[in-house]
Amino acid sequence: MNTTAARWTIVAIALTLSVASAANAARRYRLVNLDASIGEQVNPFAINDDGLVALRAFENGRIVSMLYDSRTGAVQRLAPDQSAISALSNNGNSAGQGGFSTVGWFIVDGVSGTVPFPGGTGSGALGVNNQGQVVGINNFAGGFFGFSHAVVYSAKTGELTDLGTLGGTSSFARAINQRGVVAGSADVPGGSLFNPIQHAFRWDGGAMEDLGTLGGSSSIAFAIDAQGRIAGFADVQPGRFPPRHAFLFDRDGMHDLGTLPGRNFSEAMAMNDHGEAVGQSYLDALNNSHAVLFSKGAVIDLNDLAAYDDGFVHQTSAGINNAGAIVGASFNPATFQFRSFLLLPIEDE
Repeated sequence: MNTTAARWTIVAIALTLSVASAANAARRYRLVNLDASIGEQVNPFAINDDGLVALRAFENGRIVSMLYDSRTGAVQRLAPDQSAISALSNNGNSAGQGGFSTVGWFIVDGVSGTVPFPGGTGSGALGVNNQGQVVGINNFAGGFFGFSHAVVYSAKTGELTDLGTLGGTSSFARAINQRGVVAGSADVPGGSLFNPIQHAFRWDGGAMEDLGTLGGSSSIAFAIDAQGRIAGFADVQPGRFPPRHAFLFDRDGMHDLGTLPGRNFSEAMAMNDHGEAVGQSYLDALNNSHAVLFSKGAVIDLNDLAAYDDGFVHQTSAGINNAGAIVGASFNPATFQFRSFLLLPIEDE
């Protein structure tokens, strides 16, 4: 590339980042302390377009799941045996694991049931869509050393589909969109029992599509949007404990979403249909972790959008809806206390 072309490339990149920063700087949020609003310590897992937040709490020695309506403040506790909620669809379908037994359950169109995993213990439901399709993991052998496969179960027809693997032993499905396209991760050849090598995959009714990595050995997918774009994190270089970055996979391949300045790691845990993702970025081993929003080419610290003033730091983020509302967890390093947060977008007057 000649000098003039190189200068114009630098200018174009600078302008792109400037536009992205300006667009994101205009965002305004109202911070809600979910623990205070609900009256007990909770852990959020998802938020849908109706403003329902999927939460877990620990009561009387057991896990309890609930739905919090951010618009009305109402709290709905799910049945006692439907304890560990994992996923929530936009029409209110939910799915999860039955507490310590880790048997998959669902509530679809108001009707509850369990997923008939042949493997039993070690299996669980991790995602659900508006059509009542539930995805998760089926541990065929049972126990700690059992091999597992990603599966899709239709709560309406009772059909259970094994998605297979990418040539290795195990796989798991983490999310499913409204068209039935699945995102997850699967072992590839070359790993071992105690050190498997996993790649993110996309499944659209046929064979698994290996999404690759960002230059390292492994990648894991956590979310998928209506267009079939997938978010997660991937190693950026070879090695035993390499840095990993959040990624967005689209028709052009896997894109590195970057990290906060001074951090080596980032993870995308959830996304909406506008190409925005949320997660966290940290230095190492979750030290100095900050919850982040990946939007328009920028990595935004959620503490810069709406922060507590009593020492709590937004540390991780688990959900974002199409309106831009975000849920996650905060931590106070001085008191070693956790607190859950909800960021609600403030519309311009």
